[in-house]
Amino acid sequence: MSDWGEDDIDTPDRRPTVASAWWRDHADHQMPALLDPDGPFALATEGNENTCTHGEPLPYVAPPGGMFPDVREDQR
Repeated sequence: MSDWGEDDIDTPDRRPTVASAWWRDHADHQMPALLDPDGPFALATEGNENTCTHGEPLPYVAPPGGMFPDVREDQR
């Protein structure tokens, strides 16, 4: 069991409601604060003043060919 008790709600018959409960109970209350014009990202700017710069990309090894076939064409 985890600290916040997801084992109490993560049962096969309740899994579809777990995600919506997270959106309702957590994201819905946090997003207005995060996206507020005077919120924690208010001073974030573009250009040279932005101190949140990208670092080096994470390491990547391409999967073997055919492991993930492109099925987008099949769904048209």
